[in-house]
Amino acid sequence: MSSQPIDLVQTLQDELTYEKLKEIITTLIEPDKLKEFLKQLDYEIFAHEEYTPHNRGKIAVLGGSIANKQHLQGISKQLGFNKNRFEYFLSYDEMKTFQFNKLRNINKYAAIIAGPMPHSTSGTGTYSSVIAAMENDDGYPPVFRIAKITNSSFRNIVKYMMDQNIVAV
Repeated sequence: MSSQPIDLVQTLQDELTYEKLKEIITTLIEPDKLKEFLKQLDYEIFAHEEYTPHNRGKIAVLGGSIANKQHLQGISKQLGFNKNRFEYFLSYDEMKTFQFNKLRNINKYAAIIAGPMPHSTSGTGTYSSVIAAMENDDGYPPVFRIAKITNSSFRNIVKYMMDQNIVAV
C-alpha cells in the first residue's frame, strides 16, 4: 500500500463533473438536506425558502379536449398523481383569451401539455402561435405538444414525462 497522501481537493475537482453535480443536487429532495447543502455553498439566504422539486410542480393541460376532465383526472390518479397536480384549461374558446404569461417565470409548473389551440390567441408575440412562443421564450416550463387531447394521448405524454424525469409522482 502506498503511503502517498491523496490531494482530496484536487481529486474532487477532477472527478466532480457538471453532470455528477446535477445528479447529486437532484437527490436533495428533502428540505433539510437541501438547506444543509445550501449552507455549505454559502447560499444560506435561499435555505429559508420552501422548496418544491421542479419535477413535482403542477402540470398545466391547455387546449381543446376530446376527453373530459374527469377521465383525465382518473388517468392521472392511475399513474399515481394527486388530482391537484394538474390544472386543466380544456376549452378551445377559453384559449383565445387565456393569459399564457401566468405560466411564465414561476416555479409552480413543471410542464405544460399543449393541445389544439386557436391561432388567434394572446401572448404570441412575434411567433406564429402561442405554443411556439412558450417553446422558444425563456421562463416557460417544458412544453409538450399533442395533436388531440384524448385519454390515450394524455396517458402517453404523462408517461413520457415521467420516464424523462420531467415530472414525478
